[in-house]
Amino acid sequence: MRRVQTPVPMPEAKKRVLAFLRKSNVKIHKASAFASIIWPDVEFTSQGGGAAASRILKALEKDGLVKWISVGSRASRDQNWGWTLI
Repeated sequence: MRRVQTPVPMPEAKKRVLAFLRKSNVKIHKASAFASIIWPDVEFTSQGGGAAASRILKALEKDGLVKWISVGSRASRDQNWGWTLI
C-alpha cells in the first residue's frame, strides 16, 4: 500500500481543487483527476487516486462549492459523470 509521505492540509487541498476547476476548460472531472492536483509528487492508480481525492471532494460538496453530476442517458455510450463547480 502506498502512502502520501507529505500530507496536504484540508484547506490547501480544497484550494488546489478549486483553482484547478476554475482554470479547466472541461466541465466534468473524475475524482481520480484531482489526485495529481492535490498530491503532485505521488503516483496513484486511477482507483487509488479517486478514493484519496473523494474525501476532499465530499468536503467541498458539503461546503456547497462542487457537486457530482451525470450527463447523458444510461443506455448511451455518451454518458459522462464526475465532479463540477456549482
